[in-house]
This record gives sequence, structure tokens and C-alpha cells, in this order.
Amino acid sequence: MRKVPALIYAVEQLIFHGNDIPESELSIEDFKNYEKIKNVLDEGKNVDSRRVKINIGFKKRLYALIFGFQPSKYRYSVMQRNIIEIIKQRAVAALLFGLASPKSGIEVYKSIFKRSKKYQFAPGIFESSRYLFAEEAKKGNISSAKNYFEECQSALMITQNEIKVEWYSAELRNHFAKKKEITKELGLKAKSYFEELDSIEDAMTSRLFNKKMLTVGIIYYESEFDYVSLCAFLAQKLDYFKTNYHEDWSSILMLYLYRINYLIRIKELNEAENEIALGFELAIPKSRQWFRLNELKMLWALRKGNTHQTIRIFQELSEESQFATLTLERRNHTELTAWYAIISEALKGGKSKGSNMLKKYRLGRYLNSIPDFYMDKKGMNVGIIIVQLLYYIILRDLEKLDSRFDAVEKYLSRYMRSNPLYRSHCFVKMLLQVPKQNFHPVAIKRHSKKHFENLKSLPFLKSHHPNELELIEYDILWDQLMHYLKGR
Repeated sequence: MRKVPALIYAVEQLIFHGNDIPESELSIEDFKNYEKIKNVLDEGKNVDSRRVKINIGFKKRLYALIFGFQPSKYRYSVMQRNIIEIIKQRAVAALLFGLASPKSGIEVYKSIFKRSKKYQFAPGIFESSRYLFAEEAKKGNISSAKNYFEECQSALMITQNEIKVEWYSAELRNHFAKKKEITKELGLKAKSYFEELDSIEDAMTSRLFNKKMLTVGIIYYESEFDYVSLCAFLAQKLDYFKTNYHEDWSSILMLYLYRINYLIRIKELNEAENEIALGFELAIPKSRQWFRLNELKMLWALRKGNTHQTIRIFQELSEESQFATLTLERRNHTELTAWYAIISEALKGGKSKGSNMLKKYRLGRYLNSIPDFYMDKKGMNVGIIIVQLLYYIILRDLEKLDSRFDAVEKYLSRYMRSNPLYRSHCFVKMLLQVPKQNFHPVAIKRHSKKHFENLKSLPFLKSHHPNELELIEYDILWDQLMHYLKGR
């Protein structure tokens, strides 16, 4: 099915909160065009793009709706609202000059310059100061003209630095998206870019520069597998934003989310708990950042061993209507965290309660809804494989385990020999011994000893695995499984 044209979708989402555009907002002709497009899309099949074309008059009305949109205080920070206002003023000033009304345009540019300086918005400073220094020079106010000229030069340098960091960030992201893993080439490039950008003096940077710098910094420290230094880097940026851009709570919250993720990775759970509490003070309920914060709280609770809390948070999130609007990746991560909590609960419940717990939470329905792991080309579906194996071990379903045995073995040899997956490789090898040794704990322990020693040789904090892989430390899961198998 063809999606709604981007312009219409933007107006529906931003201005009318995801609802259709009211008939009262459009002319009769524009509403007919709108209805036609919606009806064609409702047919649920591929259609000729000409049938969903937006007429010129309708397009102009959509532009007007966007231009007249007033961002709410609830959803947008003071800084965001002011920058949106600057963008509108820039359009008005440019139109006034284009319509041969330069005096009026200059007055608008004075307002743009003042507001852009306050919120360190380089594009607004650059454009307005360029017009203002020419105007002041024309009047003979050379000292004032020089001040505006210097502001223009400074804004140009800041804009050049913004462009540079945007390009470096885009290039590193593209490399990672293609390779799906941290390569030596990516690491060297990230190191070079990070060191170059980090040497730029603060006066020649901006809010946008520092936001884009986060991507470069994260990829650099990730490529070094130095999560402790990454947490320190994020703490420094968090303090910087709080000091210089305290009104930009959206960016501050984003920094909290990044830092919480990596604090959990290095097992600094008490500090992560404090940052989670601070994050909730900023997060708008039901927003995407709010869902992400709850997902991280689920992981934090899981690492603390509080599986009840992880499951409870997931149940609350999944009942929210907005949960279905999250990206598939975000929903999958949230669900997988809950699956690990449910599996852990079942193992701790023992043989008398374990299988009933899985049925209570209908875990089988989730497992049947996910794609086959053999479609994964980089070994990142290992989290799902582990949940599947543990699920069928708890149910003692030999038929399902046997049907997966050869496929899992091939998967291990093909995709899971790299360092980031080494602990996962060892743990899956250990799990495969359970059906092979007919669920006998003594035999399982004996035949899995080599793999267990290999697992212990690379501790959790020394491993290079991404945070979303080993949701519960394998050492803990294995201990829970062995107790389960020994029980009655």
C-alpha cells in the first residue's frame, strides 16, 4: 500500500495529531483533492503516482498551515520554539527583500540577529548579520558594520564546522549501516575524525555541532570498546549542555538516554538508576524518548535481577496505543528484554512452575511471530536463538530442539566466531548440550565444561559484545538453568 504523500502526512501528524485534516481548514477544491488522494490510498494496492498528486492550490494551503503552526509548550522546548520562530522570520525577511521592501526586511533581520545570538543559531546569525553590516556601512556606521561583519565571519566558521561534523557523522553512520559491525577501517576513521573535531575551540562550535559530535564520539569509543571513557565523554557533554543549553531539554534527555545505556553496559547500576530518575523528570509521557527510557529501565531492572519489575514495565508499555507506532527495531528490543525476564522467572520458578509461567505470558505466541534466525547475516539474532532454546528446554520439547539443532550448529560456525559474539558462541554451545545429554545435569555439566571455561575466560566487562546482546549475563543464566535441571 502506498503511503500518504510526505507533505500531507507531516500536516496530519504535526498539526492535527495524526488525524485527518478537517474539511473546515480547506477550500472546497482542496478538500476534493485531499479526499481523492485518501480514497485512492484506501484501495490498498499499488497505484499510479499521478492519482495521488497534490494540486498546486492544495500544496500552498498545506504550506500555509505549516507556516502558521504554533508549537505547543508541552511538546517543544523554549529553544525549539524560538528556533522555529527564527526560521519563520528568515522567510519573511527574505520575502520582504524580494518584494523590494528592504527597510522592513532590515527591521526583521535585527530581530532575527538578536534572537539567533541568544540561542546560538548560526544560520540566523550568518544571514542577518550579512544584511545588517551592509546596511550599517551604507549609513556610514562603520564601527557597527564591522561588529556585524565579524559576527558574520564567526557564524560562517561555525557553520563550516557544523557541516564538517554533519558529514563525518553521516559517513560513519553509513559505514556502520553497510557493514553491520565495527571494522578496523571504521575505528581508524572514527579516531581521526574525533581527534580533529575535539581540537576545535568551544567558541567555534554550536549546539548543533555538539549534538552531531555525539555520534562521532560514540562510534569512536565503541570502536575502541572503551565504554568507561565513553560514559565519561557523555557526562562531560551532559554538563556542557546543562550549562550552555539548559533550555534544550530534548537534547539533555537524549544525552541521559545514551549515558544510561552505557552505564548499564559497564554495570554502574546505581548511577544508571539516578540518571533514569532524572530522565523521567524531562521525558514527555508517551513520547518516543519516554518509551526508550522505559525500555532502558526494563534492562536496568533485569540486570539488577528484578525480573518482576521488567515484566511489569513491559506489560504497561505494551498496553499503550503509541507502542505500536514505535519502530520495529525498538519494539523488538523491548519485547526481547521482556522475554529474557520471563525465561529467567520460569527458571527460578523450577520445574513445577516454569512451563506454566511461559504459558501465562504466552511466550510461544511471541516466538512464533519472529522471523527465522537463518535470515540473519551478522549473527545479531543470537539473543532470539537463546530465548528459543531456553523456552523449549523448559518445556522439554525434544522435537523442537532436534529440529533446530543442525541449523543452530551451522549458524554458530558461520556467523558467531568473532570476538563480539564469543561469549554468545560459548553459551549456545553449552545450551546445545542439554538435549544432547537428555537433560541430565551431571552429564550436561561434564560435556559443557570446556565451553563454560571458555565463557569464563572472557568476562562480561571485557567482552566486545553490544549492549543489546547479553541482556542477562550468561554466567547467571547458566546457573539458573542448572538449578532448574537439578530441581523437581
